[in-house]
Amino acid sequence: MNRTILLITSFLIGVVSAFAQAAFNAPGTGNPVIPGYFADPTIKKFGDTYYMYATTDGSGAGFGPAQVWTSKDFVNWTLMPMNWPDSHWIWAPDVMQHSDGKYYYFYCQPCIIHCGVSETPRGPWKNILGDSEAVLIPDRFVTNAITLDGQTFVDDDGSVYMYWGTWGIYKGFGCGAGKLAPDLKSFTETRLIPNTEATDFFEAHKAPSIIKEVEGKKSFSFDGHQVFQSNFSLPATLLDNAPYTLEAWILNDSIAENECVADFTTSHDELEKIMLVNGTEPRCGVINHYGWYEDAGYKDMKELTGKWQHIYICFDGRIEQVYINGKLINEKDIQLLIKPSQYVTLGRNAEHNWPFTGYLHSLKLWDEYIPIKK
Repeated sequence: MNRTILLITSFLIGVVSAFAQAAFNAPGTGNPVIPGYFADPTIKKFGDTYYMYATTDGSGAGFGPAQVWTSKDFVNWTLMPMNWPDSHWIWAPDVMQHSDGKYYYFYCQPCIIHCGVSETPRGPWKNILGDSEAVLIPDRFVTNAITLDGQTFVDDDGSVYMYWGTWGIYKGFGCGAGKLAPDLKSFTETRLIPNTEATDFFEAHKAPSIIKEVEGKKSFSFDGHQVFQSNFSLPATLLDNAPYTLEAWILNDSIAENECVADFTTSHDELEKIMLVNGTEPRCGVINHYGWYEDAGYKDMKELTGKWQHIYICFDGRIEQVYINGKLINEKDIQLLIKPSQYVTLGRNAEHNWPFTGYLHSLKLWDEYIPIKK
């Protein structure tokens, strides 16, 4: 039976990155978008209208009233009242349209989350559980996840997930996550995403993890700034010259000379690397072992710009074969000296060089030799 020791298709763990950006009120930014002081905004487009739900924070305490900003052009906004929530605090609202066509409004008080339902994005709303103050998620519903600032994610199959939390920087704390039942009144599963995975978790990451669908493949988007680092290392079964198989789906819009998709090792010496690369360097532009003879590139890599690449690399402990889109581009007799690894890095190499700019649909690593299926 094939044992997959790394599988990345729709979730990444541990993010470290930073973005340089212009001042919010610099000429041409169009800021502020709306007058006043509003925190924790969620912007959704339903039909031909944009809706901006936010904490009404004029007093600094997040006191209501319930209201929403609407716009047809994302430039001119109109403030409109809503009937609900009627609570003392209305923090970090989020609204989604469910598969039943109805709209669901999630908001929090310190530190609980409520849910309302309506036929329209403006209401009138009523609590999904009946009583106006009925609580959907009590505090510490997930152990060591403070219940605050919930946000929903609707998957392609209609499944609804919610993520919430704040002050996740303390030891053992993190972000609460759960899959909601079809009626959104309870959860079918929950978990804590610890701050060893979602590093520096407070109420948001320093940089977003962006998922896009590109030519039918749901993918993580990299623009050269994101660096993802795991909280696990490679197992002992992948040391020295052990067999391995590596498979990935990658699309790169502008292939530079050296771009690292994934570095599975943290050592820096010769023949101690398993580094998946996507660059035009003809010697090591596909797989890099910090060797010379042992590395592999592809002279026609530039021709794959903007196209999906199915990368398949299999090593039986002696011969390493490298395939792109089913074509064998390299086959060599090599010797590796893989050392224990502290973590896996995505988006750059372990030294945080060679930034990747493109899309990653899937990434799989096995601790055994699996020949490609033809």
